[in-house]
Amino acid sequence: MLPLSRTSHCPEYNIKPVSKLFDLKGTFETLAEFSLIRKLMVSKLLELRNCIEHQFQTAPSHDRCEEYIEFTWYFLRSTDYLAKELCTDIYFDAGESSHYFAELQLSIESGWNIELRACLPKKFYKDHSCSDFHPIEVIESKLGGTIIKQNEAKADIETDEYWDDLALDDIYIVNANVKCPELKRVIIREYFENI
Repeated sequence: MLPLSRTSHCPEYNIKPVSKLFDLKGTFETLAEFSLIRKLMVSKLLELRNCIEHQFQTAPSHDRCEEYIEFTWYFLRSTDYLAKELCTDIYFDAGESSHYFAELQLSIESGWNIELRACLPKKFYKDHSCSDFHPIEVIESKLGGTIIKQNEAKADIETDEYWDDLALDDIYIVNANVKCPELKRVIIREYFENI
């Protein structure tokens, strides 16, 4: 499971951009796609509401209403965690003995824009287009050799041991944007599977 950073303000998941990205019709279909709701259960509840509220049909029997109350309770109970906290960061690390990491900052309120910060070994990045890699828009990055030189220049100052294992060709991505729709879909799917 991915470590997720949570905020405690009232969450707004801004589902419309996600629906568009996944080519889904609406909020319920999108939530069902990520197994956050059961589509049949919600559609039955909406159908019942529409029949009573808009078509002025009589309510179902008392026993049937009891079943719908149970459905509603389970629906609300299963989505409680979504209503309490909003996760805005996803963090991956390679373990305690490594300096490698990737951190994704999700700007959900502004259309699910995704920013990336990472320290990666050479095998995980290419500086040219490659079919095995997703493109990202790198705004600022440094090679490991640059960081090593900066730390050597500060020899009289105690440097952070975190960078001790840094290789010359490691890349430290200070700031990058994830714009590739395919990669955004992978990240958003992973996000919803882990909240």
